[in-house]
Amino acid sequence: MRLLLDECLPKDLAQKLPGHTVLTVSQAGWAGINNGKLLRLIANSGKADVFLTVDKRLPQQHLSPLPYPPGAMHSASGRTEILLPSG
Repeated sequence: MRLLLDECLPKDLAQKLPGHTVLTVSQAGWAGINNGKLLRLIANSGKADVFLTVDKRLPQQHLSPLPYPPGAMHSASGRTEILLPSG
């Protein structure tokens, strides 16, 4: 599966997701782009099957361009050790 990590997620998270092709928003050349435009770019790029974010401010109305639902993770922190199960 091709995963795209939002800027709010740590880059080292990519190394903790074996078996997936992981690209960050920065690596895609989209750093600093606002949510609405970013989601349109993602939808039209074909670069990812899943967009992962912990951005609670991502407006629901901006999600419609995606051909799939975003993987919105609910977490108290965007730190890798908080996002992944221990063990």
